[in-house]
Amino acid sequence: MKLCSIRICAVALVLFTRTISAGVSGDPEQLSAALHVQAGREMAHALFTACSTNYRALGFDPRFFVFFWDTARFEVLESARITLGKEADENGLQGLVKVPSTAPPMERCAAVVREDTPAHRIVPGASKKELELMRTAYHATNPDSHVARNKSLLNDCVKANFNARQLDFDQAMKICDCTVAAVHTVPHDEFDQWFALVQLNPSTSMQEQRWYPELLPKLQACTTQ
Repeated sequence: MKLCSIRICAVALVLFTRTISAGVSGDPEQLSAALHVQAGREMAHALFTACSTNYRALGFDPRFFVFFWDTARFEVLESARITLGKEADENGLQGLVKVPSTAPPMERCAAVVREDTPAHRIVPGASKKELELMRTAYHATNPDSHVARNKSLLNDCVKANFNARQLDFDQAMKICDCTVAAVHTVPHDEFDQWFALVQLNPSTSMQEQRWYPELLPKLQACTTQ
């Protein structure tokens, strides 16, 4: 089951493009890519909403899947947001992509989650070239590296809670917001050094770091809130 026909989705994107283009100047290719990313995000979110009943029937809060989907595409989505500016927030596609009144088949909903792997980070309606353009544009803004780091930490924490069958999304976010805040008490340069090592070798243990004994009780406090 499709969320909208190709014709309806195309009309929605044309309306969106006309509205945004009137208030945004810049590289036409980058603007077009940002529009496709914004539209694709709306369609993906509409699918997650349509699948909510199926996910909840299996005991899952669909907000987990929306969070993981957005975080995995953080650079692309943030670049589109920056490119389109406030006009995108005021005149976005929200509401133009309709959520079907009946849930898609369970297999369709499961496939959305199962197939969202690092090798398959698609955005509906956006090409690989457009996604790469958005990533390049994001890095051209010289972003604070700690933003991406903190996104990664939060995502890893939420995913760990989810995998441990902590299926209360609000509680998982509460624990993980606390965890990231606790990590911020570690000197940035020391934590950054460890974090960089982890990217190269995931087996690098946090427990072996000299600052871990001081951090541990703060982390434990997060799980007992």
